[in-house]
Amino acid sequence: KKVIADVLVNKYNDLMSEGYEISVDKIERDVNNLFGENFWRFLEK
Repeated sequence: KKVIADVLVNKYNDLMSEGYEISVDKIERDVNNLFGENFWRFLEK
């Protein structure tokens, strides 16, 4: 979990430096997509 958290923090920092606005809702959405529904959809392919 720590490795994934570190990667996400780095990537969100990259996005913010390019002017992208980050919010808790966006982070929760992304994490849910990474480890929730999309993960299981990926395994089905």
